[in-house]
Amino acid sequence: MGNNDVQPSVLRETSFENKVIGYSIEYLSQLESQETVLSDYLGVSPIFKTDTKKDTVTEWGLEGLSKIRMLTDKPLVAIGNIHLKNAKAVMEAGADCIAVVSEICGAENPQKAAFKLKNEILL
Repeated sequence: MGNNDVQPSVLRETSFENKVIGYSIEYLSQLESQETVLSDYLGVSPIFKTDTKKDTVTEWGLEGLSKIRMLTDKPLVAIGNIHLKNAKAVMEAGADCIAVVSEICGAENPQKAAFKLKNEILL
């Protein structure tokens, strides 16, 4: 869920009370917010600058992701210019999973690209 989307606090008051809700982190101070407390997982974006997400505030990098991991037990979804050469490092920095667009959608064989990514982070 992006920060321009409906906030978790609003969703929890409506028909989404029993649904899984994410919250995107753009500043470390957000980790202490009610929205973070009410979310089920956190989107950390972008890890690396990317052309597919132009409205971002903080490029976290691996150090930023590691810092967030130390400050929360919430599951972390890493987003932003993640590809075969850096996916393992992103997972090692603290991500619980990755969201990938270009590496798969831009591949000649998307299924093979997804398989390679899976093997990279699981092996």
